[in-house]
Amino acid sequence: MKFLNFFKISILFIFLNSVFIPVQANEAPHVLLHVTTSSKIAHQVALSNANALLKTYGKENIIIEIVANGPGVAIANSKNSLRGKVTSLLDEGVRLSVCNASINMMKKQGKTISLVNGSVHVSNGITRVVELQQQGYIYIRP
Repeated sequence: MKFLNFFKISILFIFLNSVFIPVQANEAPHVLLHVTTSSKIAHQVALSNANALLKTYGKENIIIEIVANGPGVAIANSKNSLRGKVTSLLDEGVRLSVCNASINMMKKQGKTISLVNGSVHVSNGITRVVELQQQGYIYIRP
């Protein structure tokens, strides 16, 4: 019986290591910050998280991407009161991917948005999240 439990635990350990730890220990961490709400507090938390990661690891030692979709695209609005912080992070090498499907939905509702310089359009934000997770990015939703 003890052998069977040991065997089950060993198989589980091998499975978890092969599925959930694709990034090698000596590689720079790859971090995905997923913003899905128009809440200024959530935007501030996401930007603070990115800033803290940059300070801890240094911009040469970490890869950070913020993916904004749905109401979260407001973080990339050039009229956002946090645009200075967004631009500063972009200057430090953080990538800001904005969901084009969400932008098009806003246009259909008669809303327009002007994006901060340096942000990148992606066809679909949630698809981008899946792509990044397949590449081993650590998922954080502020």
